[in-house]
Amino acid sequence: MQNFENPMGDRIEKALIGSFKKHCLKRHERHRRNSVSERGEKTYIFPWSDPDEYQNPVADKKRFRVEVVNKLKGHLRATGHRPGCECHAKYKMSGFRKAPRKTVMPGGKKREFRIRMVRCLSCGQRFSLLPSFIPGEKHFSIDIIGQVLRGIVLFAESVNAVLENMKYLCGRF
Repeated sequence: MQNFENPMGDRIEKALIGSFKKHCLKRHERHRRNSVSERGEKTYIFPWSDPDEYQNPVADKKRFRVEVVNKLKGHLRATGHRPGCECHAKYKMSGFRKAPRKTVMPGGKKREFRIRMVRCLSCGQRFSLLPSFIPGEKHFSIDIIGQVLRGIVLFAESVNAVLENMKYLCGRF
């Protein structure tokens, strides 16, 4: 970058250098956060494309059972159930998740969506029913973006080097 000599530029540069030194001198503990939450096994994603139309069946328990829960059999996987569960795709509706899912929609508009829960009648495990237009793991993409930016900006790595590091860190990038 070109260096433009002016009072404002000098102040910004001094502030950045001071902040960087302060950050480097501070003691840091390394925290390792899993890129994927452990809740993923307890989430069923069902096909639903229209966010505006999603609010109606979620509010109506009977309609949600007919349109989503009764059709889950084709979208199930064995994970998340207790060992020995002979799941026959029979679920009881068990309310909503504590907090609605906050999602940034195309165009930058934030919206909240209530997420229904069901309980397996065989093993008693609870599962979230997530519509397909909501990302399943919201922290995963943020963590990936952070790792890539950290590699490029702080360590001046090339894009290929960052992608190689991501393969190593995630094991499946």
